[in-house]
Amino acid sequence: KIGRIYVPTANLILGAAVLIVTGAYAKSANLANAYGLSVTMTMMVTSLLVTVVGVTWCIRNSRWLLAVPLVTIMMAVLTLDMLLLISCANKFLDGAWFPFAVAIFLFILMSTWAKGAHLLRDAVRA
Repeated sequence: KIGRIYVPTANLILGAAVLIVTGAYAKSANLANAYGLSVTMTMMVTSLLVTVVGVTWCIRNSRWLLAVPLVTIMMAVLTLDMLLLISCANKFLDGAWFPFAVAIFLFILMSTWAKGAHLLRDAVRA
């Protein structure tokens, strides 16, 4: 049980947000569009990160010959991911824009917090 934090208010806020978003989509097709494009983007980002981590590992461990098949395989996977993304892109205006708006908002929020924490840490050290 160490490390677990239960915040009832956070659960209530998340539950209310889920109900509001689900109700705002009105049609299940719009919700499916948002889910499909989000999953497709997640698959593509995961493939990119696997490629970066794998190539970085190969470089750090002087395993240059492993990098070539890794990049070749991951380029094939990324090509398939891109084809799937292109086929799902027409769903953007039919509800898939919302997850992107939430992601951008959260990115700005976390980037601002991280920059502020960094500035505060530097000010305290000075």
